[in-house]
Amino acid sequence: LRLLLPLEKCKREALILILQQLRAFFADLLLLRSGIGTPDELQAKILRSRTGAELLTAANSLQTAIDDLNANVGAGAVIGWLTFQLR
Repeated sequence: LRLLLPLEKCKREALILILQQLRAFFADLLLLRSGIGTPDELQAKILRSRTGAELLTAANSLQTAIDDLNANVGAGAVIGWLTFQLR
């Protein structure tokens, strides 16, 4: 909530870039989960607390949010939905 809710006020283009970076972070976590690479401290903490399925769901939800923003869905609606999905 602390991360996503303030993003409702971002311009669409900036929000898309932020969500793309966050999606890339989750994609990297999935690679690390599969044994490719060595996680840093933050990544290791997240990997201990989330399953591969949860990481994949997060990455997919972020892509859906990006797609919705590109389809002109309002930022507030997208962020609200995404906050619910990533709880």
